[in-house]
Amino acid sequence: MGSVQVVSAAHLYHGGRQVSHAKQASGQASSTDAELYSIHIGIAKAISLQCNKIILITDSKPSQSINFWDIPSKWHWKPHLKVHNDVTTTHIYAPPHTDATLDFL
Repeated sequence: MGSVQVVSAAHLYHGGRQVSHAKQASGQASSTDAELYSIHIGIAKAISLQCNKIILITDSKPSQSINFWDIPSKWHWKPHLKVHNDVTTTHIYAPPHTDATLDFL
């Protein structure tokens, strides 16, 4: 029998009731990497369900926090503008048969 992989998971609740969950194998990952991947899949799942508020609960990094700021592009906030300009001037050509998101299609 082979070695067991780390599992990353996210459970989504609305009104105190679980409405969805996601679970993925994370390979031979550290607990920190598995936690970060859990955050990734949880946020991705919440966005796919069109959630307008996301609360992240974790016990692994109590001294750290994640904040989401809604900064309209028209404000021309320098950190946001710098990233925007970086991605809009970078051209990375896709190989054939590249996956696309549903929003792109």
